[in-house]
Amino acid sequence: MNDVKRFNRKFIAIMVMIFLVVGSAVFGMIAANLWIADSNVQYLVYVASIIFCLVAFGLLQGRMERIMQLGFLARIRAHAGDPLPMDHTLDMDKMDERLKCLGYQFHRRDPDHSLYFRVTKDNIRKTFPKYILEVIVLLNPGVKGFYIDSVDTEIGEIQQAHLKLSKRIDRMLITQIKDVDDLDEKTKDSIKEIIFVRTRYTLISTINVGLYRPRNMAVMLYSATYRPSLYYSRHLEEIRRIL
Repeated sequence: MNDVKRFNRKFIAIMVMIFLVVGSAVFGMIAANLWIADSNVQYLVYVASIIFCLVAFGLLQGRMERIMQLGFLARIRAHAGDPLPMDHTLDMDKMDERLKCLGYQFHRRDPDHSLYFRVTKDNIRKTFPKYILEVIVLLNPGVKGFYIDSVDTEIGEIQQAHLKLSKRIDRMLITQIKDVDDLDEKTKDSIKEIIFVRTRYTLISTINVGLYRPRNMAVMLYSATYRPSLYYSRHLEEIRRIL
């Protein structure tokens, strides 16, 4: 059984459990109404049924969200796209100018990376839209992997600074770009360590891009056919513009 089918079955199992919880609570309330004459006892059964549902939903919600996130990643891997051609990234010395032309602001540079960001009003979400934070991290080739702690700290600083300006950010699209010397399994596994988390209150998409100059191509784990959300589509379109 492939990963997609496995996560589909887990999701169905959670939905069945939710159905059983609701069914049990409804049956309890109906039974109390039919077979219990004391209204006080009926009231206690109603309250207990509601509390049972709330507790069960609380326990199942986190598990269901986790299964959904893993399911998104499994579908992306199952429909992985081909490497993309490099254009603007052929000369990394011009990336600063390119990113600023696309509306990004320079935030910080250290021996490991340079970080640029752009904050825009969310034009995808129609109900109570907030702001989208788009981050571009240019990693130095000597950095191991694609994730460094200082990036998380800097993103937190940007969020807090904009919150003071009454701009609440609840969508983050993060692109991490680095030159890679070869495409061995270790490098490929590092590139594949992407993130796509979507809940009721937030969305985070992180895509790692390895620039392989011997063939002038950008290698990343993405899907050209499966799109878990419109934000994911926007993220991919922006990466194409940058590359």
